[in-house]
Amino acid sequence: MIYVRSHRSIVTLCIAGLAWAVVFGALHFMNQSRTGRAWRALRDDPLATELMGMPVNWLKLLAIAVGAGAGALAGTINVASLHGAFPDDYNTPILITIYAMVILGGVGSLLGVVVGAVSINVLLEVLRTPAHARWILYAAILIALFAKLRPWRRLAAILVATVAFGIAVHAVVAAVWPRGVHGLVSISGTDFSKGGWLGWALRHWLVLPANTYEAGKYTAYNLGLVILIGLVLTLTVVRGWARWLLLVPTLWLAALVWETRLVEEGTGPTRFLLLGAILVVLMAARPQGLLGTHRVEAV
Repeated sequence: MIYVRSHRSIVTLCIAGLAWAVVFGALHFMNQSRTGRAWRALRDDPLATELMGMPVNWLKLLAIAVGAGAGALAGTINVASLHGAFPDDYNTPILITIYAMVILGGVGSLLGVVVGAVSINVLLEVLRTPAHARWILYAAILIALFAKLRPWRRLAAILVATVAFGIAVHAVVAAVWPRGVHGLVSISGTDFSKGGWLGWALRHWLVLPANTYEAGKYTAYNLGLVILIGLVLTLTVVRGWARWLLLVPTLWLAALVWETRLVEEGTGPTRFLLLGAILVVLMAARPQGLLGTHRVEAV
């Protein structure tokens, strides 16, 4: 019985790979055809396409039909792999994940969608482990700061001020409430330790009370999450020196909320929250995605 199931799984995988190759090739050649060029023109500027005499409505219906056909084929193979189809198999997180694949890879690029699909699936599995997710979070924050902050002296000032702010808050709390800085960092949902050199740096930069979030006391950190959302929204409306000044406590509070609340739900909504943050950073730095192309609009 085990051999038969393994054999069926291998056959299903081979069929899925063959179907992917056929569909990818067909879409590639279709994209290079006259219809594909008309689709790209329609995507960039529908009004100009209509003025050139192209059948806009027919092109839209054809695009929907081709997409539906590819989706139906993929759904058939997916049902054969899962031995059934149920409503819970196609919930909102799945829809968000598919959109994330397209956004990450880049709209208008077949290879980009493939790269996006592989990257998203690998990233979601890596984010299941708090230790790995921690590195991804801080790397994404640093990449965003390097991409958006100019000149370099402003970036250096923000980083230095953020480090100094955390050390100062840690020193004040240690003097007033020593237990408030004796917490550990999360390694998994139930495992806490000093966390190596990165954990040591975080424990001396953030305020992690001993046996607080380990025991599931999240009230204060839920409040911190609400304040963090308010700070992020405020950053979108303020300008000038006020934005750079407000960015310092926002970065520190983001790290605090992550270490004390969000990291505990690494297998749940936290993965999608961090994935969304990474996509926001990407859209700010490269709106067309990794391999996407710029839209050309007639003005």
